Amino acid sequence: MDNKLSITITYSLANGKTVEISVPIDVAEALEDMDRQLRTQGRTDRRFLYKGEFSEENPELSTQFQQEDISEVVGRLEDYAQLQKAFCNLSAVQKRRIRQHFFEGLSFRQISRNEGVSENSVRESVKTALKKIKIFF
Repeated sequence: MDNKLSITITYSLANGKTVEISVPIDVAEALEDMDRQLRTQGRTDRRFLYKGEFSEENPELSTQFQQEDISEVVGRLEDYAQLQKAFCNLSAVQKRRIRQHFFEGLSFRQISRNEGVSENSVRESVKTALKKIKIFF
């Protein structure tokens, strides 16, 4: 395995506690991309959800959203731990292709051209990697 280099990610929870997990660098990059997308989506969702929803008659609405945020964070941490286990079972080639296809948005054709292999080889590699990942979820 090529997971010798790793970094520690620290998450601060709403209740003031922190959680640390150690992940290989390639997994950390994938998690950063996912987290960035989730934060962006969260901002979009909040603008939509909060618009005109708050009123003096319903002051506990903000508490409800804070509690949902905590459960989302805990769920995301559990997903990250599972994703880390799943990624550890992939080859370096599969990790790279998963990252390029899903996080960088490259097509199978683009990846195959960059690597000098057939498009079908890339497609099958990603398909096999996804099967391995699904075992953990």
